[in-house]
Amino acid sequence: MKIKEAAKLIGIPTETIYYYERAGIIPKVGRDKSGYRDYQTSDLNWLFMVKRFRQTGFSVASIKRFTDMLVSPEDHREEEKQFLNNQLAEVDQKIIALQESKAMLKYKIETFDYHLGLANDKEHPTPEKMWENPNFNLD
Repeated sequence: MKIKEAAKLIGIPTETIYYYERAGIIPKVGRDKSGYRDYQTSDLNWLFMVKRFRQTGFSVASIKRFTDMLVSPEDHREEEKQFLNNQLAEVDQKIIALQESKAMLKYKIETFDYHLGLANDKEHPTPEKMWENPNFNLD
């Protein structure tokens, strides 16, 4: 499969694939007789994995460390597994933070008119302390 097809299938720009290859976060892709990159299933799996890692906020440097472990001739299985566990813990923390933000946004939307009325009322009570609301602090 050529790079344009791979990019379309995985949903990333061809320029991003070139960058990933230059940065060393995906292994070098094999070439056909004409010298063009020829993407195989394993290459597409790498692109998909890196795309998901980037979507969850992994740095290029951390993905590079993981890639280096995976392609190394030495056995890094325990380090690789620990890397994945650490990344999973970070994703879990981000999910909690996003859930808290979502809860606050929903609350602000649901109470928008009420709070707008309070803001226009010169005698309204002291504003609530949103940071004390348990719905916004799920951790």
